[in-house]
Amino acid sequence: MRPQFLILALALVSPIQAEDQRTCVEDVLCVYTRQGNNEVSFFVESVYEHPIRVFLIVHSVNMRSDQDLPHSAIYEPGTTTKALTLTRYRQDEGVTWKYQAIWRPAPLAGTDGEPAIRTADLNCDQDRVCILTERVDERVLFRAINLTDYTMSVQFKPGVFENLRSEINLPVTRVVPPQDSVLMVNAYIPDPMLRHRYTFNYPYKEGAAGQRHSLEAGYLVPHTVPDRPIRKRDSSRPDERHNVYWYVPDGAVVRVAREGRVLDIREGTQNGEPAYAVTVQHEEGSQAVYSWLDQVAVAEDSLVTAGSLLGHAPQFVMMTVRILKSDMTYVSIPIRFYQRDGSVRALRTGEIY
Repeated sequence: MRPQFLILALALVSPIQAEDQRTCVEDVLCVYTRQGNNEVSFFVESVYEHPIRVFLIVHSVNMRSDQDLPHSAIYEPGTTTKALTLTRYRQDEGVTWKYQAIWRPAPLAGTDGEPAIRTADLNCDQDRVCILTERVDERVLFRAINLTDYTMSVQFKPGVFENLRSEINLPVTRVVPPQDSVLMVNAYIPDPMLRHRYTFNYPYKEGAAGQRHSLEAGYLVPHTVPDRPIRKRDSSRPDERHNVYWYVPDGAVVRVAREGRVLDIREGTQNGEPAYAVTVQHEEGSQAVYSWLDQVAVAEDSLVTAGSLLGHAPQFVMMTVRILKSDMTYVSIPIRFYQRDGSVRALRTGEIY
């Protein structure tokens, strides 16, 4: 359990049912729902030894909340409090909802020597990235929160920054691990007697900005057809410069070249037929993109292992490995393939494996 930060995630789907849904973090809190006639109420039960601030991030379809979202409140130890209620909007349509809860200690002045957190605000983009802003004494802290299961890079770009000074040059980009948070900016208030205000943007992308691709990483050839030449695709785009492809018989099996998590599945067309591109994120944040599949055997957010079934291809397989640069743009890199003798080496155009 992280002592200072934690995310609870629970997806709930219609229809509205009678039983309660309950999710807990041992020795900290429980969040549960109580479902009634066309409504769902959310409760927070705090068992932490000190006050905590809990943010509820709720996304729903055909439901209205009686509180502003995301909802934020401080909960005292040993209390159970109703946080908000969702009510069905159109009676003749179904409902769906899901939520995530973020908790942080909310110390009072002098509690265990901790400074008091005067105010806290949460800005979120869907259910992917949030910026938590906290006023702590004469400082304002901006923290990026990654709500996803992927490595994300977040850029903090200030707009108005009045009576605030950052200890680092801005904008700044940080890598945020899955389901975790990273302090982006620690700003101080030069003149506490004057008001301070700020605006900011926080663009983000999947990947680890500025981190190098693993030098030990090797890739399996993602098909089982022997003696098929590997070719490099001729492209001037940085994110496609090192594309490689193989011609394969119609219906050839395509396998995962390196373990990771399925980040995205996109559907397009090729010669009037469906064509899919599957993106898999690897451990250090790089991505492999498998293009021009006519069938996909995996789902988004699923974990995949090297050699497992990814899908099928009608004519050829195209593969790109890319990393995220410090300027938040993608660039492809040469792919190093496993050899039949177990060694790893880089591609030579036209070589047969």
